[in-house]
Amino acid sequence: MATRRRRVDDRRADSATARASSRRKKNKKKVARRSLGLLFLMLILFTVIMGNHIIKSKKKLKELEIKEAKLVEQRDEQLDLREELEERAVYVKTKAYVEEMAKKLGLVYPDEVIFKPEEEK
Repeated sequence: MATRRRRVDDRRADSATARASSRRKKNKKKVARRSLGLLFLMLILFTVIMGNHIIKSKKKLKELEIKEAKLVEQRDEQLDLREELEERAVYVKTKAYVEEMAKKLGLVYPDEVIFKPEEEK
């Protein structure tokens, strides 16, 4: 009878150990699933944040490229204006410019004769 009782006790002990082992395995699986789910969620969150950052960066890059093009155009205009002003500065120092300004003011050379058409009445 003692052997029979021992077998029953062994079965009970084995089944309790098996149940505890089974629970531990289930808990480990749950923890693993939660960890995997959390990792997956973090990956999605990271992807969304980085995607948003990339989109903003591309938008800012386009704005800066447009601004750069405008500034290059302004620089070219200013260089053209500079060339014109340099040419004008050289022309202002010539005798032809002085004569042109004198005629606009109505001045003439001492021996110059000016003919004006008669006005009709």
